[in-house]
Amino acid sequence: MDATWHRKLGLLVAVAATLTACSTDPDGSSTDPQSNPSSEGRATPAVKAAPQPVELQLGTGDAEDAPSADQIRWFAKRVEELTDGTITITPLYQAAGSTTRFETAMARKVIAGDLDLAVVASRAWDSVGVRTLSPLQAPLLITSDEAVAEVVTDPMQDDLLAGLPEVGVVGLDMWPEGLRHPFGFASPLNEPRDYAGGLIRAPYSRATRDMFRALDAMTTAGSPDPATQRGAESQYSAAPAGTATANVVFFPKINVLVANAEAEERLTEGQRRALGQAADDTRDWVLDTMPTDDEAARTFCDEGGKIQAASSTQYRAMYKATQPVRDAMAADEVQGPIVEQITRAVADIKPEESLTTCGNSTDAEAAAALNGDYTFIVTAAAARNAGVDDPEVLENGVGKYTAHLEDGTWTLDQVYTKGPNKGTQDRSLGDFTVRGDNMVWYWGHEPGQNVETTFDVLPDGSLEFTGVNSHEGGDWALMAKVHFDHWQRVGG
Repeated sequence: MDATWHRKLGLLVAVAATLTACSTDPDGSSTDPQSNPSSEGRATPAVKAAPQPVELQLGTGDAEDAPSADQIRWFAKRVEELTDGTITITPLYQAAGSTTRFETAMARKVIAGDLDLAVVASRAWDSVGVRTLSPLQAPLLITSDEAVAEVVTDPMQDDLLAGLPEVGVVGLDMWPEGLRHPFGFASPLNEPRDYAGGLIRAPYSRATRDMFRALDAMTTAGSPDPATQRGAESQYSAAPAGTATANVVFFPKINVLVANAEAEERLTEGQRRALGQAADDTRDWVLDTMPTDDEAARTFCDEGGKIQAASSTQYRAMYKATQPVRDAMAADEVQGPIVEQITRAVADIKPEESLTTCGNSTDAEAAAALNGDYTFIVTAAAARNAGVDDPEVLENGVGKYTAHLEDGTWTLDQVYTKGPNKGTQDRSLGDFTVRGDNMVWYWGHEPGQNVETTFDVLPDGSLEFTGVNSHEGGDWALMAKVHFDHWQRVGG
């Protein structure tokens, strides 16, 4: 079925109703008053067949606290409202497991029919052969919230989704999430020479890979690692840490809601129409409520992030270096017309003014006084004593840790001592703020991903934490009291 079915179906049903004087319920049953005449020749109302309950599994590679999860929950609620509860959407978070190319894995799962529905970022579809969505990754083309809103609405959306049926899925809608900037770990990434020969952390996409190759850099979808990477391509809400270049926007992140074609065919017309309406309503809700890039930047700044801007000369150099990627897309017989359409649509949209300085969210001198390396061990026994009983939290939270603090940025190395990852090492990266003896530790820049605590610096430089208050919720909030206890200073 054509990717635009959910926009056209309502009109087709309305026309059919006018011609035949009948209507269609959400389950697709007819209520034509002439369809069941009595033995006396008089029409009697048809007995409506009760809609059969339908459960649809919707998978995402993202975690339950990711921005896309809010979009999925709102969509599921809207489907329930429109169908009086006869269609239930069951979200499956992190459905691709721990693979680094989880978005590609999610696309393959819904193509194979392992999922009824999936939310997969537009950037990932080129890795499974869909070419019509790649123009959204054209570097430095879609660079503002207004431009994003323009491309995710009709009629451009239809052209972008048109390639999905070729791989066995139907595109239902597109939900924006944020604008993607460079975040330099050791120093800003403002111009091509800052990238040359470096490794950049970026979710896998052929178009993204091509852009960084044009900047003479390689990419990895692995965990952020300042020891081996120059920086990351990310958005403010998901940025691991680093110094953002505010006025360089590579492209947006846009989530694509798709249905497996065979699963979609099993639905009635009314059910398809309800899903399509819920998807459109969700897009409108996202556009109305999603933080703007400027709002996201200010939150990032308040939470210890660092922001600056490229000079006009540096920006022109970035644009020139990435021109071959845009040219290649423009020359492609499938992508070219879409690139041209996007270029026309955003031509008159003025660039948004970028926030290029951060406020006084932290005491720089107090944060610098904590610079150094610290170690601590979290045991399963200590976690259980704190009330942790969730097996997943125990497996992922216990271990031997080394924390490196430097001017408001932290790097945390964990060696797992329990569960399937026992013996392996993981590295994470983020920001923290300090005011006096109060610290706020940010696991991420989404709401709820932080821990507030008071600390004392002991004579040997070690840190003792009290009054730990985690906003993570559940057993992770309990685990925070074990993580933030005593950190032994070992260097720096």
